[in-house]
Amino acid sequence: MIGKELLHYHIEAQIGAGGMGEVYQARDTKLGRAVAVKILPEIFARDSERVARFEREAKLLAALNHSNIAALYGLEQVDGRHFLVMELVEGDTLARKIANGPTPVEEALKIAHQVVEALEAAHEKGVIHRDLKPANVKITPEGKVKVLDFGLAKAMDVAPPEAATMNSPTLSIVATNAGVILGTAGYMSPEQAKGRSADQRSDIFSFGCILYEMITGRSTFDGETVTEVIASVLKQEADLSLIPANVHPRVVDLIRRCLAKDPKKRWHAAADVRVEIETILAESRGVKSADFAAARMPRWQFAAIISSTAILAALAAAVIVWNLRPSSTATVKITRFCRCMNCRKLAPCVGSHFRTRIIPCGHEMASASFLIPVGLYFGNALMVALLKNWRNQRNQSREVTLQARFRRTVRRCSCALLVMLAMF
Repeated sequence: MIGKELLHYHIEAQIGAGGMGEVYQARDTKLGRAVAVKILPEIFARDSERVARFEREAKLLAALNHSNIAALYGLEQVDGRHFLVMELVEGDTLARKIANGPTPVEEALKIAHQVVEALEAAHEKGVIHRDLKPANVKITPEGKVKVLDFGLAKAMDVAPPEAATMNSPTLSIVATNAGVILGTAGYMSPEQAKGRSADQRSDIFSFGCILYEMITGRSTFDGETVTEVIASVLKQEADLSLIPANVHPRVVDLIRRCLAKDPKKRWHAAADVRVEIETILAESRGVKSADFAAARMPRWQFAAIISSTAILAALAAAVIVWNLRPSSTATVKITRFCRCMNCRKLAPCVGSHFRTRIIPCGHEMASASFLIPVGLYFGNALMVALLKNWRNQRNQSREVTLQARFRRTVRRCSCALLVMLAMF
């Protein structure tokens, strides 16, 4: 096919192949743009009813307009060949990214957020994907996620050859009275595996498999054959113990609810999943609180806290030393005034610096200078308490952002030192 012409589309290279057809990169000579051309299997063209159903589905898919959904430009036919013209998405598939190992939880949640936004937009139009898997998710070099082949599993309904389980093409096993199985073995929902009708909760189950696989780097359901994988989907629970220990419990609960065998116990709408992911990203970035605080606070912020505290402490010490310096021989005489604690009269103090003073009213009182070491003691205790409070908030608070806690701590330390200075 490479080098041939299909109408005004010049075939340039093959991108991939599977049970749903062969995909080529082509050039639209009329509009001068690169497109993806998916040539449907020959068995597709032999069934007029199937072709008519696919055309109806293609019209519905063409109405989807979302930044995270690969656009469908048209359905064409030439020389008995039916082919789809779609948006050409640059970049690797999510399947290739997962093959390189587990994805950091924050990055995985950001990818998942874009996938679930695509699902939400499609579900609002009444379109169910039915074959959501990493191979149908592409990530552009700019980090944009594009979901491919929306609704084509239902539209095509073809029977592919035997293949590997996790990368198997779309299954379409026409049963007797049990219904039709549409989907990919490792990512289909239990109701799909039983041949029952799929709704938006089926896509949410497949989404949970993808998120689990991104975080763990492992397949959600294992098996040597397609049959074994389907049996695992129906009978076994996903091993959530493989999720790293530093992942936030809300992420684990999110995956657990997505993978519930009973559709009634799953998230009911993609919008609910999106809101939950946004909340997790805003509060904890997907990791536990202590790990989040340690991981997200840069070293310069720690250095800024230590430096500012040291400077303010040095300034306070300088003021204290200045107040406690010995009297000079200068002729300037400084008169200290004391307020009597009994009669509240203010008069010049008489006596030594740290000893009991006698004022003209006849009462005795302690020198105000005696409060300096007491103020130092309580000021230091206040500083320690503020720092302990900051550490507790850093480890426990999930509602206040890190920047706000940092600014609040600096303000409290500054206020404490200013109070100490005012006492002297």
